[in-house]
Amino acid sequence: MSQETKRTLSRRDFLRFAGLATGAAALAACAPQVIKETQVIKETQVVEKTVKETQVVKETQVVKETQLVKETQLVEVEVEKIITATPPPPVKGSLMFTWPNDAVNGPIYEAMWKDFQSLYPDIQLDIVWNGDQNKLIAAGTPPAFMHGGDVWPKELKVSLDLDPLIAADPSFDLTKFDPHGIEPLKIDGKLKALPQYFNISLLYYNKKLFDEAQVAYPTPSWSKDDFMNAARTLTKKDGDKYVQWGAEVSHGWWGTWLTFVRQAGGEWMDVKNCKVTLNTPEAIEGMKYFIGLCTVGDDKVSWLPTEDSLGGFQGGKVAMSYGSHTGLWNTYRSANIDFDVEVLPMGIKQQAGGEQALDGKSIHKDTKDLEAAWTALKFFSGYDAQYKYYANVGPTARTDVQQELTKTAKENRLRNPKNLEAVFSAFNQGFGMGLPRHLGFVEATQNTVQPVIDLILEGKKTVEEGLGEANQAAQDFMDATYPDCGASTY
Repeated sequence: MSQETKRTLSRRDFLRFAGLATGAAALAACAPQVIKETQVIKETQVVEKTVKETQVVKETQVVKETQLVKETQLVEVEVEKIITATPPPPVKGSLMFTWPNDAVNGPIYEAMWKDFQSLYPDIQLDIVWNGDQNKLIAAGTPPAFMHGGDVWPKELKVSLDLDPLIAADPSFDLTKFDPHGIEPLKIDGKLKALPQYFNISLLYYNKKLFDEAQVAYPTPSWSKDDFMNAARTLTKKDGDKYVQWGAEVSHGWWGTWLTFVRQAGGEWMDVKNCKVTLNTPEAIEGMKYFIGLCTVGDDKVSWLPTEDSLGGFQGGKVAMSYGSHTGLWNTYRSANIDFDVEVLPMGIKQQAGGEQALDGKSIHKDTKDLEAAWTALKFFSGYDAQYKYYANVGPTARTDVQQELTKTAKENRLRNPKNLEAVFSAFNQGFGMGLPRHLGFVEATQNTVQPVIDLILEGKKTVEEGLGEANQAAQDFMDATYPDCGASTY
């Protein structure tokens, strides 16, 4: 064991590693007192040291050899521990709600609720881990909290209007959130949820494969030609067999093909008039670009559903992933891929068009304990809690947290992706686009449109034929299932 390394962590690092976070709003109101303590972090770090060996060869020649040695050691750190001289104002009540608890993110969720309970011990929590909130709502026992992001419009419609609560609470500052994280959570101009984190399409790239091929990394100003030239160079064959793909595109859902349609100036539907628009020239042009990346020809840089994906981007033999989401960070990290991200390159007509989604939490309009529910919602939207969301789930929509995270130089950031500026700029500049704000979008897309796109990929229909059929099938579904356009949009 080498000599223990001492370093001073910032408050952000302390929150991330030591797990002693408390709600920012509550701490600000409690005259916090800061003391310093030294402790040993139980997690291990891999450090590198250089060992020089001297060896005599033959009679007079001296050769110095440098050897790289890796060892695992415990790290002793000096941290700032926050002690509140005065506890936050007591809040009494009880909350029943569902909350996800998967193997990856479950531990952080549990830790966050423990933090909350330590601040507000008089709020009784009844957490239904991995429960079905829709069943609870249907049974007449709605949860106090709901997963009410912009991809869950039905939940937003039964969520409480938060504007009066925010107006009456001087401790809550909505301006700390980027407007792109607020506007999509409104219905009829009323804010229905607060964002916990966002998910946005980006261009992911394998730095190792780029370096081996001596191809320059993507930049924010990459054109369509820049992307295609790199993808062609990074696509490799051994005889008739592909041994490396230049790019990955998703086949079985709208996440990628709709991005190409939108970047070509097309759209899934005109929400104002509830008219599907997949058969427009712009949509057809964008779909042809997407299909061409996978099918036979000079532009084939990705695989068809019937071909070997080589393990996908996480397999280490795919140079780029076009439109992957922030939700895949932990997957790529676990696969030990040395990756980074950039904003999507220019499409046929524009750079904007990648999918954007907000994970938000809302309060059911019939909640029986509003004070407790609002207290909890503020806590999980607060400065400190958003650090934990960033570290374990996804990037935050809070601009103050974004600014703090990007103060550290890229080369000193501890894990991939290091280009957080690209993540936040894609969001803050509006490069991402939410799903069409219609209650029937998901069902119509997966049941009527996607099967036709599968046939296009199989070569059984042309793009023009397929999108014409898909457009009509989706429109027929919408007209039959959601005849009232105004009631079906939000």
